[in-house]
Amino acid sequence: MTTQDNNLKDRLTKKLEAQTDHWSQRIEKLRTEAETEKTKAKDDQAQAEIERDFNARIRELENNIDEAKRRTREIEAASDTALDEMERHIEDWIPGSQTGHSKT
Repeated sequence: MTTQDNNLKDRLTKKLEAQTDHWSQRIEKLRTEAETEKTKAKDDQAQAEIERDFNARIRELENNIDEAKRRTREIEAASDTALDEMERHIEDWIPGSQTGHSKT
C-alpha cells in the first residue's frame, strides 16, 4: 500500500466521521424540535403526527450513520484498487463532498 493510498483512506475515513458527527448533532436538534412542536400541538392526534414525522427523519439520519460506519469499515479493509471506486461512491453519497483525490 502506498502513502497516497493511506492518505486517501485517512481522508475518506475523516470525511465519513465528520459527516457522522454532523448527522448525530442533527438528530439531537430534531429531538429537541420534536419536543417543542409536540408541546404546541392542539391534540393527541397532532402530537402523534409530529412524532411520526420527526421519528422518520431521525431514522433516516440513523440509517445514514450506520451506512457511514459500514463504509468506514470497508475503507479500512479495502485494497489499493478498490479505494478509487469507494471514493466515487462516497462523493456521490455525501452531497457537496470533494476529497481532492479525483473528480466525480
